[in-house]
Amino acid sequence: QAVLIRKKAKRVVVCYDADDAGQKNAKRAIKLLAQAGFSCNEMSVMVVSDAKDVDEALQHGCTLIEQPILTYLEEREEYEQYVDALMY
Repeated sequence: QAVLIRKKAKRVVVCYDADDAGQKNAKRAIKLLAQAGFSCNEMSVMVVSDAKDVDEALQHGCTLIEQPILTYLEEREEYEQYVDALMY
């Protein structure tokens, strides 16, 4: 699916639930999208604050913050694990 997305999109925003499973899947998606050819400048992550998921955030007027991929990974101290997968 990441390859199909790459064929149709120039930029992608990853957005998963705020729980541990959602964050794990977001990181997996980042790797897959990088392998499909997206550079770190073409990807970002939508961070959900004060809600368990995007739907709840929108219903309750919570803040959604779009973060660059590198900022997202650095804040979670996981940048080193992704350096090889990410292209500049």
